[in-house]
Amino acid sequence: MSSQSAAREALWPNRSIRVLLLVEGFNSLGGIPEFVDNLARGLTGLGQDVIIGSTRDRRATAGDRARTPDCENLCTYLRIRKRRPLTPLHPERIFTEPLRARFGPLARLVTAARPDIVNTHFYAWDRYPTVATVCARAGVPLVASFHSFGFGRGALGEQALRALRRAVGFLPVSDATRRFYSRYLPLVNDARVIMGGVDLDAADAAAPLRRARPYIFCAARFNLYQKAIDTLLLAFARVAPRYAEVDLLIAGGGVDREKIVRLRDELGLTSRVELVGMKSREEMRALHKGALFFAMPSRREEGLGLVFLEAMAASKAVVGTRLGGVPELVTDRETGLLVPEDDVEALASALEHLLGAPAERERLGANARRAAAAHSWSRFAAAYLEVYRSCLTRNLRL
Repeated sequence: MSSQSAAREALWPNRSIRVLLLVEGFNSLGGIPEFVDNLARGLTGLGQDVIIGSTRDRRATAGDRARTPDCENLCTYLRIRKRRPLTPLHPERIFTEPLRARFGPLARLVTAARPDIVNTHFYAWDRYPTVATVCARAGVPLVASFHSFGFGRGALGEQALRALRRAVGFLPVSDATRRFYSRYLPLVNDARVIMGGVDLDAADAAAPLRRARPYIFCAARFNLYQKAIDTLLLAFARVAPRYAEVDLLIAGGGVDREKIVRLRDELGLTSRVELVGMKSREEMRALHKGALFFAMPSRREEGLGLVFLEAMAASKAVVGTRLGGVPELVTDRETGLLVPEDDVEALASALEHLLGAPAERERLGANARRAAAAHSWSRFAAAYLEVYRSCLTRNLRL
């Protein structure tokens, strides 16, 4: 290692790091944009210099999934090109695709921002080759965070992940996510798992929603491919007659809203199930705090599920699906109840159990709050910063 590199290495533990966070749809509802928003806020709170680069979700702006991030002022919206596969009809892509990446909007942002490290938080795998090309050309180390289970594998599939062999670090949000990606990138098997966080102080300070009728609360993107809101409605329909005083409130929005409305009405639950729409963080905390408990079943594996942490921080028992990273947050019979996917009977049984056992709800909720205390956003950001510094130091030796 040169004397210049040694001098630079000695600076990393003390100096501010300039981080470029890359994400999709920062303006839209979703766990990954929320994750990045809080990461940026936490890093700036630790004195780091943060830039966010994101695609813009125009459908969210036109529909009911738009949100205004806390760190909107740090974000530059741009196109992050998806790499397209080489085909006999388009052999020129072997030359044009890398050139478009090298001279496109992302390359210009990296040149202008001059980050010390780039950290991706992508859903779509097809964007990885573009980012890897840009980072390699600029000499900027790349760290990839993994949130989902390959739902966005796109046209390139595993080929897109091969571009991440150039990365200096990986950050899965759960052990389940780590295991999934290690099938394709063996180095991920040794990666550090850093789960998401929650604002514990804000959760403690929130006043509960005052409502004439008690309610179960759910918050989710209205996407029935991933979120089993239909299963929740079917399960609630089974217990609703026995608990006529209890309603179900569902916050969120998305492409399947009309299907959910139609099913609710067909089940005769129009007056018992309220779709409250998109809510601010403050409104969400009030909804969590005022609920009897929280329930959000999944249909596909969740990387983690920040909504569970938010409910747990509000001292609420939670009901989730035994998929992906959810069991790493929710301990069955200790902080909540876990059920199999798409099992209406099991979900109805879990709802009925908690509705009929106030003392059990209180016990699970108290345990949930203690478990959530280990996941503050400040701890989370500090853990990310530690990994960045480690990756930068290691990169100097390459």
